Amino acid sequence: MQMGVFIAEGMGLRIPVGGLSIGVDDSGGFTSNLTLEVRLDIWPYWLDIGMDHAVEALSTRQNLIEAAQGSDETKSSLLEAECKTGMVAIAAAAFALDAFYEATRNALPGMDALVATWNKSGTARHARVSETLRRAFRVNDQQVAKLRQQVKELFKFRAWAVHPPAGYREPVLHDVLRVGVEWRFVAFSATNARRAIVGATNTIAQCLGAPRSQDQGFRSWCESALVRVGPRIERSKVELGE
Repeated sequence: MQMGVFIAEGMGLRIPVGGLSIGVDDSGGFTSNLTLEVRLDIWPYWLDIGMDHAVEALSTRQNLIEAAQGSDETKSSLLEAECKTGMVAIAAAAFALDAFYEATRNALPGMDALVATWNKSGTARHARVSETLRRAFRVNDQQVAKLRQQVKELFKFRAWAVHPPAGYREPVLHDVLRVGVEWRFVAFSATNARRAIVGATNTIAQCLGAPRSQDQGFRSWCESALVRVGPRIERSKVELGE
């Protein structure tokens, strides 16, 4: 069955090797067969999701500040709401960097052997992400150290959300309520949500603007991806600050 293909923003389209064939049928007429392949980088979607929830978390935090002297029921509801939106924003920031790593690895030639080595040795995901970005983009030693720390910290928060510890811990002081709360109400705060998604957005934009590889296919991918991250950078500045 033949069908049309809808190309959304950010999608890639190609004819694979052997995907186009032309022949002659029994009556002497020409025949043709065309196979198409499509792909989509979803890291921009995760940036959008992260920003949506970071903005909501910040709004909820402001409501919590205003309700700090209110009823326990109101404070509890707002505390939970901030934690939920903060958790999604922080996880989305980690997912965005993870998806960006996969897209980079796919676009960058010569990564298969290194990935096979990582798979054999069980290299941690955060280490794969930061090392791939170091190889693919121009970053100095100071930026590399900062990148590694940022990715490792973000993936730690992601693990807390995806594989949540269930044990008891001592309460942690909440900066607004000024009482002890369960530690996740502090870890997944609006402040940390904003920091996570702004950091992920800026990291992706800075990388795309400085490709290290001279491979033309990779540089073309960077150029098209930079177009997609541009509006996200502007939104981040307006709604979340520098």
